[in-house]
Amino acid sequence: MVKQLALKGFKVLASRNPEKGHKAIQQLRESNLDVSFVSIDVDNQESIRQASTTVNETY
Repeated sequence: MVKQLALKGFKVLASRNPEKGHKAIQQLRESNLDVSFVSIDVDNQESIRQASTTVNETY
């Protein structure tokens, strides 16, 4: 699913598991897709705020 979104121009993969997120990003980049990882835990307001700030500042 993430690969399909990346092919449509989406640039951010968000996950609460950094290890899995970075592994997915590496695989996408091997397919020449420009995607970045942002850590987020949707059960944590501070995590949501930080992810939002990161995305807004970067994109």
